[in-house]
Amino acid sequence: MNMKLKIFLLAFGLSMISACGEDNDQTEQETIIPVNISTVETGRIDRSIRYMGTVSGERDVRLYSRIPDRIIEIRAEEGDFVSAGDVLAIVGNKVLKETVEQAEAALRIARANFTNMEREYRRAQRLFKEEAISRQQFDQTETQFENSESSLQQAEASLTQARENYNDAYIKAPFDGIVNERFLEIGDMAAGGVPVFSIIQIENVKVNISVIDREYNYIQEGQDVRLRVRAHPNKIFNGTVTKKRSAFDPVSRMAQVEILFPNKDGQLNPGIFGEVELVIDSRHNVPLVPVEALLHRIELDESLGRLIDEQLVRQPYVYVVEDGRAVRRPLELGYQTYDAAEVIRGLEPGDRIVVRGQNNLADGVRIDIANEVELTLGGEGR
Repeated sequence: MNMKLKIFLLAFGLSMISACGEDNDQTEQETIIPVNISTVETGRIDRSIRYMGTVSGERDVRLYSRIPDRIIEIRAEEGDFVSAGDVLAIVGNKVLKETVEQAEAALRIARANFTNMEREYRRAQRLFKEEAISRQQFDQTETQFENSESSLQQAEASLTQARENYNDAYIKAPFDGIVNERFLEIGDMAAGGVPVFSIIQIENVKVNISVIDREYNYIQEGQDVRLRVRAHPNKIFNGTVTKKRSAFDPVSRMAQVEILFPNKDGQLNPGIFGEVELVIDSRHNVPLVPVEALLHRIELDESLGRLIDEQLVRQPYVYVVEDGRAVRRPLELGYQTYDAAEVIRGLEPGDRIVVRGQNNLADGVRIDIANEVELTLGGEGR
């Protein structure tokens, strides 16, 4: 083999070795995943019980007409806000008005007659004292005076009753609230058993829940309650337990509890569905992690000794930052809330955990800390 060929083969071999080395370096480069982290801190967390319930008005009444006649005017519609004393509808009242006028006329006559007889009675008293009239004449005048007084009282009572009957033709709101339903139209007969309106008082609203027996004793009248509704997902409404029935339903084995919520801004509409939460225990100064940082893996619980579905458990874990890498850390959790979980075992205050980007990680992967965030955790829970 001549010298030129040897030099060519040597150069080619060196170039191949160099190319292979570059490929190996590129293969051995690790993927670095950007994440956000947070530091484990201590705080308070509550244990709560939760129940679903429907919001209703504090007072919900149906209005009936006391006068059996046809509706001649309607002044309120469903959804209208009304004040106590507002006229909502009027039923036929022509005859009632005439009765009032007749009673007023009868009262005027009775009052005039009484005035005359009172004057005659006083005169008879003076004459009898002067012995100018007999006892019989005085007694007769006194009887006539007393009869006129009775007639006046009767006329006054008749007018009062006539006016009340006439006023009953005007169906009025008994309190401030909203018109929930209107059942009759103009021209319909307002009979005694048919409601005309349904009025709901919403300055305060209530939620009734059915409580199971094992949680019944956790609830006390005056206890604070929180309410969440889908219509306002980022707001918590605070209320108070106002009634707690002692009797359990024999079928459902549940007892009714009533909870009252202030509603001056009108955000809690009757009929909406919500979840009430009652705190029954609290733990203080315990390590907390954000729920968003938690991951779960399905593991086999061999403590049951045989293979059944109950052996499959969801093991919670987080990724802890150690020497620039994400290390999977199994956890034992205690109380949990919507945003936080108590750590019984697996973390200590001061540990740094991944709170964003953890779904892209594996145990031991190198990470790049893009941001360190501060989280406010604790409070209401379950």
